[in-house]
Amino acid sequence: MPGKMPNALNSIALSFKALSAAKKITLVCLLAAAAAGFSTMLYWIGQPDYQVLYSNLAPEDAEPYS
Repeated sequence: MPGKMPNALNSIALSFKALSAAKKITLVCLLAAAAAGFSTMLYWIGQPDYQVLYSNLAPEDAEPYS
């Protein structure tokens, strides 16, 4: 099993080399877009979801501690 990883990487490298220039550019752009989308999704998921805790308060009740 240890010898399978280098063979798989070689196979991927050979397949990439066999592609035309336009297909290589398209593949790289798609991979970059997927990485950017995944990063954006992770950033968006990590943001807190703020919601109103109290509404319709009188102005004197809405002020912070005085």
